[in-house]
Amino acid sequence: LAADPVLLSGTGTCDGVFSVIYTVEDDCGLVATCEQLITIENELTPLVCITTVIPVTCLADIDLTPPAPVIGACGQIYPVTVTGPVLLSGQDACFGSTYTVDFSFQDECGRVGGCTQTYSIENLGPEITCPDPLVVTCLDEIVAGTPIVNINCGLTTSVVTSAVTLASGTTNCPNAVYEIVHTVTDECGRDAACTQVFTIANDAPTITCPADLVVECIADAVILDAAFTTSCDLGGTLVVIPPTAALNNCNGDVYTYIHQVTDGCGRAVTCSQTVTISNTPPSLVCPVLTITCDQVPVFVPADIAYEGPCGQSGSIAGSITTVFSGCADGSMIVTYAGTDVCGFDLTTDCVVNVTGATAAIVTCPVVTITCDQVPTFTPAAISVVTDCGGSGTLTGTITVPFTGCADGSMTVAYAGSDDCGNTYAETCIVNVTGAAAGVVTCPVVAITCDQVPAFTPAALTVVTDCGGVGSLTGTITVPY
Repeated sequence: LAADPVLLSGTGTCDGVFSVIYTVEDDCGLVATCEQLITIENELTPLVCITTVIPVTCLADIDLTPPAPVIGACGQIYPVTVTGPVLLSGQDACFGSTYTVDFSFQDECGRVGGCTQTYSIENLGPEITCPDPLVVTCLDEIVAGTPIVNINCGLTTSVVTSAVTLASGTTNCPNAVYEIVHTVTDECGRDAACTQVFTIANDAPTITCPADLVVECIADAVILDAAFTTSCDLGGTLVVIPPTAALNNCNGDVYTYIHQVTDGCGRAVTCSQTVTISNTPPSLVCPVLTITCDQVPVFVPADIAYEGPCGQSGSIAGSITTVFSGCADGSMIVTYAGTDVCGFDLTTDCVVNVTGATAAIVTCPVVTITCDQVPTFTPAAISVVTDCGGSGTLTGTITVPFTGCADGSMTVAYAGSDDCGNTYAETCIVNVTGAAAGVVTCPVVAITCDQVPAFTPAALTVVTDCGGVGSLTGTITVPY
């Protein structure tokens, strides 16, 4: 039988001498013993780390597990003390930094062992993902979204969002592209950026024309501005394109005005406004015209000028439709007919006054009669002839008769009219030759001489034609 080893000296683990007593007993009960001395001799168990630098992503990824359990030569298990990780170089937790981890132990003999493992941090910088692109109507609708940030190892980060910038296109115009740049920076100073994109999509301007107009003349039309709206308060420029049709301000003419607005993006829209002309034809004003009957044969009607309601002008020719005849006051009709520049039928009848022929000059006949013809005298009729073919006959009436028997006259009043409507009153003188002297018959007288001294010639009576009577006195011119 072997007895349990007995430590004679040393620790019994790291070193020392053990005694083992062997006892043998035979069947006869005889016992024999011997002693075996066992000397403990061993070396410290090494702790081996990896000699190369171990890359890890994060500081937390450093493995603090000892490389292997420390088992003594005699089966003892020694606890390992882990110290670290301790920053060896670089910026804490950042790419390229190195750390060491010390693994150490001590056996019961007081011997110390261990190793150092080196780690390097190898990780990527932060990653940033922007929100999906957005389509907005206007710049003022752009709101920065929140990017998604991926970081390694729980490093702290800060995100800076830029102002909105126009990347392409025209402000607030379709397909303009705006960008917001989101930049993330980790505590190691590494950064990453992404661009959030916004695209403008909006409507073209709208335009509403003023109400259509009905006016007498196009000059009366007041063309107001059209109303319009634009996206994003772009504003717009209004222009009015005048009618291109060559019209004449005629009734029913339609003038079309095109209103156009162009927004800040150059998009133009239009609407149409019509102006309809409503007016009446011009009037023909007859001239006030008087001519004499002798002008009738060569008379040619002058054209009548007209002016329409909107200044249209022209003239209409006339033709004589009712002629003048005779020589009295009268008229003739001139009919004017035609169309104006608008196609209106213009027609009117105008009266041309005709002044008849004036009275003819009455020429009294030169008539001399003897007084003895007076009682049977009848004035002869006078014929008159006027211009324009007029004629007439005047009859005479003795208004101042002849009396006596001496030379004298009588007055004949002529009156009458011609076929021109003129009346006549003319006074003519008829000369009357008086009676010739009567025949004087001397009386036959015989006296005595003694009667001579007392003699006085007796008066003689004479009788003439035409009832003339006279008395003659005598004077002795040759005495006895």
